[in-house]
Amino acid sequence: MVSRRWVLAAAIVLLPITARAQARCDYATCALRIVPRLSGLDVVRGDANERAGSLSFLWPSATLTRAFQDDAAATLLARSSVRKRRAAAVLTDAGGVLIVAALIRGAAVRRDALPSVVLGGIGAATLAISVPMQFAADEELSKAVHGFNRRFAR
Repeated sequence: MVSRRWVLAAAIVLLPITARAQARCDYATCALRIVPRLSGLDVVRGDANERAGSLSFLWPSATLTRAFQDDAAATLLARSSVRKRRAAAVLTDAGGVLIVAALIRGAAVRRDALPSVVLGGIGAATLAISVPMQFAADEELSKAVHGFNRRFAR
């Protein structure tokens, strides 16, 4: 019973703080934007460009969805973007590994080039398949940011 009282007391103390923080949240301080980086797309918050998450090209982190935690629909879109980017990252990484393996094999075994060419072709095709998947992940992230920012429309 004592623990319930502590939880209730903490909720009573913290509720006004949360309400005040949400009241101060406007477009200039809380709106999200997408900033391109060499390693992926960063999601930044407000005019201060505070990094809120990142959709990395090689292996995206699910922590990106924390930036959208106040909006259920935007959170679902952000999760979808992470899933799509992870699938694309697997294909991108596999394509790169196959291309490197083909180059190494081609340099080591010069008299029989056909297997190296086939391996390189498969790697290039895998890499090419991953590109539209990367763009689909970017589109989902853009939709998540747009949906999140709708709250600031007047």
